[in-house]
Amino acid sequence: MKRIIGVLSGLAMAMATITHAAAPTGRGLENLRCEYFVNPLGLMEPLPRLSWELRDERRGAAQSAYRVVVSSDQAAPDVGAAMVWDSGRVTTNQTINVIYQGPALKPQARYYWKVQVWDKDGQALPWSSVAWWEMGLPPRHIWNASWITFPRHLDLQSQKHLEDLAKHI
Repeated sequence: MKRIIGVLSGLAMAMATITHAAAPTGRGLENLRCEYFVNPLGLMEPLPRLSWELRDERRGAAQSAYRVVVSSDQAAPDVGAAMVWDSGRVTTNQTINVIYQGPALKPQARYYWKVQVWDKDGQALPWSSVAWWEMGLPPRHIWNASWITFPRHLDLQSQKHLEDLAKHI
């Protein structure tokens, strides 16, 4: 009986060691969201709110600062003329509802963003993967179209003639 308990104890400790060794030890950012969605289309919010989750398995891990970069170019979201907004390093533990504070966003444009955070010890974690959002149509008061209708200035004879022509098309 003692021998069986010893064997079972040894197996349990071996399994715990294997499970612990196989557990991921990575640190980084995940679940990047804009207005609570992953890569949303048709966003109407002029100042979108950005959120992310810190993945750090160390005991007491926390974010001490972040930097958000927004670009109109997926290939180079943090350099060049495509740069739309760089928050710079912001000292805070906020990871939810970080408000975009760059220039006005263009309707129907896609914006790419990524974030870097610093841990409680001031060490920078790697940049997140690139996420995006796409703005929706412009507000109706900006539209300057008119309805397509039959011209009212045509006399009844011309209108009748055009209607006859339309029947043959």
